[in-house]
Amino acid sequence: MKAVAIVLILATLAACGPTRYNEYRAQPQNQSFLERSVARHVGRDFYRPTPSCAIVMPAAGVASPALRHATEAALYRHLVTKIPKVVSPRDRQQTVRRLAIDLKHEADRTHLTRHLRCPVLVEAKIWRSGEDFALIWSRKNLDLEIVMLREDRLLWKGRHEAGRSDGGLPLSPLSAPIAVARASRLHGDSDAMVSLVDDTVRRIVASLPDVR
Repeated sequence: MKAVAIVLILATLAACGPTRYNEYRAQPQNQSFLERSVARHVGRDFYRPTPSCAIVMPAAGVASPALRHATEAALYRHLVTKIPKVVSPRDRQQTVRRLAIDLKHEADRTHLTRHLRCPVLVEAKIWRSGEDFALIWSRKNLDLEIVMLREDRLLWKGRHEAGRSDGGLPLSPLSAPIAVARASRLHGDSDAMVSLVDDTVRRIVASLPDVR
């Protein structure tokens, strides 16, 4: 119970803190539990030239199809605020079917970019996703990385681990049922993970230079 209480307090404090952006190669010192941390890197090739069009690629990683689709959709929504033209997951998939290509093969990925006249690929990778549930406390978490490439040259990447929790400490007989109810509500909320995906993608894409 003591361990659950400590994790609950730290998670609550972190959720209220600001977002700090750090370089991938830099290990932030004395990072506070009150901060969210986003690792990001802008490559020199990003400006040679700046991206004018990008294709949202299939999300990678061990995750359910629903989570991968939600990640792709969120990535498209936020990329359009940064880049002049973005090929949506739906348009990409329609083109893939029409050309009868397999994006697992490098040659087919190149064929896709040439056909769409859009040389930049953006791929999200789900490193970890899941949920902790301890009756009085529930937490959903997501560790996500987004990479932007042009002809295998890294233009930009960002990574962020985010979480959402609810519940409470049973400090009295009356508070215990409330904590259970709040934790159970988050545990059973199918939209909570979709919302968490959107928050995570938004924070990562915020580190991408605006080239509209």
